[in-house]
Amino acid sequence: MTTDEDRPDLPAPGQDGSGWRSRHADGWARTVLTVLGTTFPYGSAHVTRDESDTDAHPVRLHPAFHGSYDWHSSAHMQWSAVRLLTLAPDALAQGTRERLVAVLDERLTGAALAVEADYLRERPGYERPYGWAWAAMLAAAAAECPLPQAQAWASALRPLADVVAELLLAWMPRLVHPVRHGAHGNTAFALALCAEAYAVLGRDDVVDAVSEHARRWFADDRAYPVGWEPSGTDFLSGGLCEADLMRRVLPELEFVPWLLEFLPGLGREGDPLLEVPQVLDRTDGQLVHLFGLGLSRAWQLRALSPYLPDDARARIEAASAEQVALVGEEIVAGDFMATHWLVSFALLAVTAGEAG
Repeated sequence: MTTDEDRPDLPAPGQDGSGWRSRHADGWARTVLTVLGTTFPYGSAHVTRDESDTDAHPVRLHPAFHGSYDWHSSAHMQWSAVRLLTLAPDALAQGTRERLVAVLDERLTGAALAVEADYLRERPGYERPYGWAWAAMLAAAAAECPLPQAQAWASALRPLADVVAELLLAWMPRLVHPVRHGAHGNTAFALALCAEAYAVLGRDDVVDAVSEHARRWFADDRAYPVGWEPSGTDFLSGGLCEADLMRRVLPELEFVPWLLEFLPGLGREGDPLLEVPQVLDRTDGQLVHLFGLGLSRAWQLRALSPYLPDDARARIEAASAEQVALVGEEIVAGDFMATHWLVSFALLAVTAGEAG
């Protein structure tokens, strides 16, 4: 593990939340604009159903969620745009703010989002559950954004969020076993975001269903094997995703003993979850997932830290700051395989514990 002396730009414990706006907000916003404006390459994941269904041009298929390499990344980078406009408007250059608003005005229209809603309705397995979760988070972010333009974005997004809710409510009872790996299919990650988003959107039925199924899948879990993480292309920690979901659905008196039994070594000296992932090829779209792993770990570790002893909390804050700092330039100046999505996870990491 590197030291503060080795990394003079490493934030001191607790400083991410107060200083990220002036250091990073405008650069992250400009990255959002760049990747959303990059139409190709694009991984459509479009399943061709017959000979008439072969035009997979991203703008035609996804008038709202093209650019940024794929549907889910376009959705969560637009979430990043809304969050930057909400949380750090004064840290953005005037031109950056104006361009963010213009892009969102162009994408988040009733007509464009009706196409997206129809696409999901016709293909109920598409972007399940990761893209669903980010679409819901985008709708919630727009609903909370104080900009006058955001009212129109939120109104246009609401039907899409309702389609996602319908699909989610139909899918969860059919899922016998959760997906626990560290990539897009992870069940706990998506449901944690959905619980957060639908609480904002006033869909108590969705929040209650998430809680019910989270308990069904995870309440009896004990002694998660942290030494098995990470796999080579993880951008999520299966253990931390599960713990973060259960933090949201269990009362504190029930959650704390569950956490101590599920991750008994969390925050202790030598905890593998505090280690910084290593990436040897910064142009490989799968290997750079590990940059995201560092950021998602920082976010979830910070969320879990208040439930732990002081010494564990101190280790977690030091490790989380290092995880964020060592991704560094990859967020804004790395290969497109990193820049097209990392801003969102950086925002989650640096705002963990902030109000709003």
